[in-house]
Amino acid sequence: MHSSYRRLVNSNPKARVSIGNFLEQGRRNGGFFETPLIKLTESIDNLGMKTEDEREQFLKYAPTLLTINPLRLTFLTATWTISQMISQKIISR
Repeated sequence: MHSSYRRLVNSNPKARVSIGNFLEQGRRNGGFFETPLIKLTESIDNLGMKTEDEREQFLKYAPTLLTINPLRLTFLTATWTISQMISQKIISR
């Protein structure tokens, strides 16, 4: 993820990767958006539609994410938010 991020914020605008390309890299199988935190965040949206067992498993697993590095948590949250805004067409690639 670090190299992708560095290409995204490159000081030379012509050398920058597009936001869409950056997000695509993160969504690939094994990409940097496949993290327990992002999976948990996506599960929150569907919590009301889950079975009782799925909700219990979710609530049991959620506290383990409190050990994530705050800086990484901020970065993952920001990139996930941008990805959601693009998918909802709030912002463009």
